[in-house]
Amino acid sequence: MTKTNAMRMLDRAKIKYDVLQYDYDESDLSGVHAAAALSLDPNQVFKTLVTRGGKNGLFVFCIPVGAELDLKKCAKCAGVKSLEMIHVKELISLTGYMRGGCSPIGMKKQYPTFIDSTASDFEKIVKNTEVKEMAEKNHIDVWNECLRIIENLINPQMFNSWFKPLKPVSLQDSTITIEVPSDFYRKYLEDVYLDMLKKTLKRVIGPDAKLVYKIRPVRVQPPMTFPAANVTAPVNKPVSINTYPAGANPGAFVYPGLRKFSINPRLNPVYCFGNLVEGECNKMGITAGESISSSPGNTPFNPLFLFGSPGLGKTHLSQAIGIAIKEKYPDQVVLYVTGNEFKTQYMDAVNVRNKLTDFLAFYMKIDVLIVDDIQDLLGPGTQNAFFNVFNHLHENGKQLIFTSDRAPADLKNFEERLLSRLKWGLSVELQRPSYATRLEMLKARSFREGVTVSEEVLEYLATRIKSNFRELEGALISLIAHATLIHKEMTVELAEKITGKIVGEEKTEVTIDKVQKTVCDYFNITKDTLLSKSRKRQIVQARQIAMYMSRTLVGCSLSIIGTELGGKDHATVLHACNTVSDLMSTDKSFKQYVSDIEKMLVTVG
Repeated sequence: MTKTNAMRMLDRAKIKYDVLQYDYDESDLSGVHAAAALSLDPNQVFKTLVTRGGKNGLFVFCIPVGAELDLKKCAKCAGVKSLEMIHVKELISLTGYMRGGCSPIGMKKQYPTFIDSTASDFEKIVKNTEVKEMAEKNHIDVWNECLRIIENLINPQMFNSWFKPLKPVSLQDSTITIEVPSDFYRKYLEDVYLDMLKKTLKRVIGPDAKLVYKIRPVRVQPPMTFPAANVTAPVNKPVSINTYPAGANPGAFVYPGLRKFSINPRLNPVYCFGNLVEGECNKMGITAGESISSSPGNTPFNPLFLFGSPGLGKTHLSQAIGIAIKEKYPDQVVLYVTGNEFKTQYMDAVNVRNKLTDFLAFYMKIDVLIVDDIQDLLGPGTQNAFFNVFNHLHENGKQLIFTSDRAPADLKNFEERLLSRLKWGLSVELQRPSYATRLEMLKARSFREGVTVSEEVLEYLATRIKSNFRELEGALISLIAHATLIHKEMTVELAEKITGKIVGEEKTEVTIDKVQKTVCDYFNITKDTLLSKSRKRQIVQARQIAMYMSRTLVGCSLSIIGTELGGKDHATVLHACNTVSDLMSTDKSFKQYVSDIEKMLVTVG
C-alpha cells in the first residue's frame, strides 16, 4: 500500500491509526461516497477544505462530509474579514494533496486549521484521504499541474515544442520521472529550463522534489519506423585462421598460438534499413540490397557496386545490407572497411615477415565484404592483393559490396582485370534526392531526435538544400543546436541564416530579372501581367514558378522575392515554392514546364 504524507507523519509521531480502503469512483470522489462505501455514518467521516483569507493566507477547515462550509462563520472564527475557497487546480501546489484526498496532516506548510466541534462526539473519526489507486495516478496529475504553471511562463510555441511531448512515468515520494524523446531533448531542457523546472516542481511537489529523466527509445510511427536508440552493434562469430609459427613477428590480424578470434564487423547500428528514407533516388539500390540480405552471395547482384556523389547515402545503404545479413544470418562473417584502410593495411603488411600472409588469410575468411570508397585502392600492389581477395571470395560464393564516388568505367588508374570484375554484378547510381524525399528525410531525422520542427521550416530546408542527404541532415542538426544555444525558436528566418553558412551563397549569373523574363517568354505573357494580381490559373502558375526559380536558382530571401514579384509577403512566397515542389511530384506536365524554364535559365546564365 502506498502511504500518504499524513500516514508517514503519524508513523513518525508513533500515533496509531487504522487504514480503511474502498473502491473509489473517479467520477465521484466525495466523502459521502466514501462513507457509503465503508458503511460509516457520514457525520463521523470528515472532509478537509482549504480557503484563502486575502493577505492573511490560507485557512483549513475539517467538517463532516455531508455538511456545507459557511464562509462567513469560518471567517469570523479565523478572525478575518472574509474567506473564499481556493481553486481546485491550486490544491496540489499549495498542500501537496489532490482533490478528493486532502488531509490537514502532512500539508506542505502548516496552515491554521479548524475542526468542527461535532468531532468530539465520536471516539474515532475518519478522514477521507488518498488511497492506493489515487497515489498511483499522482504522477499524471502532478505533471499536469506543472505544465499548467509552465505554460504561463513561456511562449506557446516553445511550450508546444519542448514540454508537450514530455510524458510523466512515475512519482515515488518526491521524485517524479519524466520520459523524454531523446538525449538531445534532455540536454536542451537542462540547458534552458532547468531553473524553471526546479522551481515549478518544488512548488507542486514540495522542497524535496527531484526530477529524473527517462530516454524514450524511438518508436514506430507509420510510415516511418526506427530502431531503438540502445540497439547494439552486430558481432561476428569467432573464426579460425592458420597462424604463423610461434616466435615469428606478430601480425595485425592474428595472434600467435590462437586458432580462433573475433572480427569486428565495424557496422554502425544506426545505418540500418529502418533509418533509410526511400525515394526514386535510391529505390533501386534499396531493392537490390534487400534482395542481397535475404540471400547473400546467391543473387545476380554480386558484386553490388553503388556509386554517386558524396552525401547520397552510399555508406548508409552498404552498411544497412551488412546489418540485415547479420540479423538474418548471425553466423555470416561481415566486414566493413574503407578503400583507404585496406590500402594502409596492405602497405603495412608488406613490410613485415609473415604479415602479408596473415593479411590475405584474414580477408579470405570474410563472408560479406563491404569496401567503401573503393576509388582509393590505388597502387599496383594494393590492387593485386585486392584482386586475389576478390577472386577467392567471389569463387566461393561470398558477397561483395563496393561504393564509389564514380561509376566503374570512370575509375582512373585501375587495372583492367580488376575493373572488369567490378562490372560483373549490378552497378547502381544513387542520385540527388527529390524534394519529396528530402522533406521525408528531414521529418524522419527530426522524429529520431525527438524534436518538433514546424512544417514550414522543414519545407524551407528541403527547398533550399537540394544537393544531398548529408547537407540536409547537417543543416537540420545545426538549426536545432543553434536554437538550443541561443534559446530561440526554430523559425524560417533562423533556418535561412543556418543554411547560408552551410550551403554558402550560390554563385550564379541568374538574377531575378532573368527569371522573370524567361518565365514571361515561356508563357508568352508580359512582365506587368506576371506582377499583376491576376488569379488566372496560367498567370498564377507562372508567378509561382518565378518565385520558385528565384529561390532555388538565385538564392534570394523570401522577402526580396516577394518585393520583386508584386509586393508579396514572405509567407506567400514560401507557399508558392512549396506548391511548385508538390506539383512537380504529381503533375508531369507542370514538371516539364519547370524543367524547360530551368534549362533556359542555365543556358542564359
